[in-house]
Amino acid sequence: MELTQKLSESGNFTVIGSSGYIGSKIVNKLTDLGCHVISASRKDTNSNVVAEFITADLGSLDFWLEIVQKSDFIIHLAGNTSINAANNNPALDLDTSVVPIYRLTEACKILQKRPRIVFASTVTTYGFTDDLPVSESTIECPETFYDLHKLFVERQCVLASNLNIFDGITLKLANVYGPSIAYSSAIDRGVLNKITELALNGKNLSLYGDGKYMRDYIYIDDVVDAFILACISSNSVGEVFNIGSGVGTTVRDAFRAVTQEVYRKTDKIIKIKDIPWPENSPNIDMRNFVASIDKANRYLGWYPKVSLQVGIAATVKSMILQNSMSPNSGYHK
Repeated sequence: MELTQKLSESGNFTVIGSSGYIGSKIVNKLTDLGCHVISASRKDTNSNVVAEFITADLGSLDFWLEIVQKSDFIIHLAGNTSINAANNNPALDLDTSVVPIYRLTEACKILQKRPRIVFASTVTTYGFTDDLPVSESTIECPETFYDLHKLFVERQCVLASNLNIFDGITLKLANVYGPSIAYSSAIDRGVLNKITELALNGKNLSLYGDGKYMRDYIYIDDVVDAFILACISSNSVGEVFNIGSGVGTTVRDAFRAVTQEVYRKTDKIIKIKDIPWPENSPNIDMRNFVASIDKANRYLGWYPKVSLQVGIAATVKSMILQNSMSPNSGYHK
């Protein structure tokens, strides 16, 4: 009750990228908590639940002037989410990732208004790291244009906070998975969800390399909670936080957990086939990573509540339910 009251009395929340995988889930959670929510996206999918919808034009100063004027809190999830797309067209990724934060900064200066901005970044900005778990004090060494541009925005959030332009907070997300009303549009993101869908459709899974590289998988509901807590925390302005489970799991073990849960729910036996890495695969895909989440716990009071086993079970169950009305889904036991 205390959190609900605090949120409902805080002001207007705008979610940019509200039709996306994470954004749509945040919109629903904020509205359930009684918040006044403005949805900003290239496509309108939240009109039935939000107070207002604004068509997103990330490169337009007018768009950001309207957003800043109407918002006390801005959760910024929009822009390219694909490493491959950024590497194939760095200039376009620059336009969709870096330019918008400068437009936002300009809008705040013009209006002399200082909203809180919670920006979604990624743990891949760290690059290759020898010591695990990886803390926020680790020196970042981006391996891709995607990560370089994300890091630019992170630093701009810190600078704008120091200059009293807006209150910036960055959440560096690990490997997010779990059910949502939307799917990740990038083919190289949301891998755990994608292989779950394949397995439920009776498809065997292809695993690159030996599968022994380690990842930190974090359930989407825990990620949503982190964004909401970042909006209302009292001591997080200008800070950067890792948002992960804090637990390392090899990709092979994650694939196995999916196939085992699919078998339990459907009796389907799904095999895992080792295949070579595709040509020109980003080196960052071959790294080991586990996040240190102590800082998020100290500053935000946040901690992950859903284990990988429970999260995979919930994801499989949700996908079966979502497709239960389709005669061609083949999900049923």
